[in-house]
Amino acid sequence: MMGKLVVPGLVAIALAAVAQPAAGQVAGKFQIVPSAGAIEFDDASALKRAAFLGLDASYFATRNLAIGLQLYTSRPVTDGTFFPLTTLDFGDTTYVYAVAQQVTLVGVGAQVQVQFPLGRLNLFVTGGGGAYRFYLDPRRTQTVERFSGSSATVGGGVDVAISEYVGVRLEARDLILMDYDRDVFDGTLPYERNTRIPDLIPAPAAGKDVIHNIRLALGFSFVPGGR
Repeated sequence: MMGKLVVPGLVAIALAAVAQPAAGQVAGKFQIVPSAGAIEFDDASALKRAAFLGLDASYFATRNLAIGLQLYTSRPVTDGTFFPLTTLDFGDTTYVYAVAQQVTLVGVGAQVQVQFPLGRLNLFVTGGGGAYRFYLDPRRTQTVERFSGSSATVGGGVDVAISEYVGVRLEARDLILMDYDRDVFDGTLPYERNTRIPDLIPAPAAGKDVIHNIRLALGFSFVPGGR
C-alpha cells in the first residue's frame, strides 16, 4: 500500500518539476495542505496498517519558517491475536476466534516547519506536538469507550509548486503516540476466553507506552491569494 502511494507521488513531482516555471516562496502567506496516505503502526501497537486523512494549516512568518496546526484521522482495525482468543462450544466441536474491532483515531497538534527552497522545489522538515484520542467500537465494548494521550510528530518531505496557487507534496513522518495502552482494545469478555486449548498462537510482542508509527502521505498545498 505504501509503495503504491510513494511511486505515484514521485511521478507527479517529476512531471511538475519539468512542466512549470519557477514559482516564488510563500513568505507572509497562509498554506493549506489536505493529504491522504497510510500509517504503518508500531509492531507492538496491536493495530494493522490503515489509511488516514490529514489537514495542515500553516503561516509562513519568513520564506523558511512556518508555524501552524495539523489534524488527522484514521480507522485502523485491531489485531485480535494480541488478545485472548475466544471459544464457542457446541458439544464435541469447539470454534476458536480472534476478536478484532475497528477503532477511530483522531489527532490534533501544533507544528513548526522549516523549508529549504531549491528553485521550484521546497525541501522541508517539520516537528510538533499535540494530543490524540481513540474511539472504540461500542458494539464490542458495550460502551462508547475512548482513551487519549499526548503525541508528537517529526519528519520531512518535498513540496513542488506547479502553479502560483497549488503544489504537490510528498512527506514521511514519525507519529509518536505516548500514554499508550493497547490492552484497552481487548474486546473479549471473561466468559468467552479460551481456556480449553492453550498456546494456540505465539505470545505477542511486549506492550509499550510509547509507540512509533510511520506515516506516509501525498498531498496538495494551496496558497490562497497566490505565492
